[in-house]
Amino acid sequence: MHHRMLPERRTLPFALFERWLEQRLSELAEWPDIHRPIERFARWHHLKSLRLKLEAGALNMDTATRSAKQEITEAGKLLRWLLEERGTIADGLQQEHVDEYLAEGTSTRKHIRNFVHWLRPGRPRSRTVTAPHRAAKSMLLLTLSQRIELVRNCLDFEQVTLSTRVAALIFLLWAHPLVKIAALTSDRVEMPASGMTITLGTKPAAVPALVAPLFWEHVSSRSNQQTANTRTNWLFPGFRAGQHIHHQTLSERFLVLGIDPQRARNTALQDLTREVDARSLIDLLGYSSATIVQHAVRAGVPMSDYVDFHRSDHPRDKID
Repeated sequence: MHHRMLPERRTLPFALFERWLEQRLSELAEWPDIHRPIERFARWHHLKSLRLKLEAGALNMDTATRSAKQEITEAGKLLRWLLEERGTIADGLQQEHVDEYLAEGTSTRKHIRNFVHWLRPGRPRSRTVTAPHRAAKSMLLLTLSQRIELVRNCLDFEQVTLSTRVAALIFLLWAHPLVKIAALTSDRVEMPASGMTITLGTKPAAVPALVAPLFWEHVSSRSNQQTANTRTNWLFPGFRAGQHIHHQTLSERFLVLGIDPQRARNTALQDLTREVDARSLIDLLGYSSATIVQHAVRAGVPMSDYVDFHRSDHPRDKID
């Protein structure tokens, strides 16, 4: 496919999701009152949404399909509980059922939210049945010294693959999502007269002089270029022809450098919101305004909620 000897196929995560969905629906066939709403929810909500993402060239298909699987699975558990414990079906779902179900179960039950709103559509204020967001009780963060130590590990641990160290630096310095780091292309890194830059959002960000030589060395001699991935434009080529590295592989490799992705991302975003105004940060990082504002508020940035993240005239406001 990479060398155009075979036609392109749909992404593997989407193909696997379609296979999983057929198997999941067949398992529910003996309970028609559960099967019918789950099939409609899966096909007309998730499958339709995933196809649109695929056609738009979304980079996070693996994450999107995992999320869809979890919501479909949890929706099925809700309907089974409703039938066995309360003797009713989806059409009889009431707010007290949702409240009771969420109160007595595990945290994974929060994933019924989209299904409940799909069953009872309407404006938020007029819904008769809703499921609340589950807010995190605390945010995991690194100290300044811990973050500096991780950056130092990326510079000093020469026994670790260069590509892993460069990817980790992009993550530690700019909190770029792993899915997007894995799918970066080499032309995102440029070397103008003013100094090296990397484009993660709509505007280029300056690469610190301390780490620029490491970036340039990686761009000049990327791995997996001598086999099936010859002449590929991926910044982090994978082992499969024409494919970039998988984001899960990056996450696993980061552990060698001592990086906890959740803590590192939260810390980097909070530090960045203190140093750069929200609108500029949205352009530099490619995050949605809602995400940046949320971290700015948590960081205690003055007037951090000033940015109107409901504006539709800014292209980054449409992407999470």
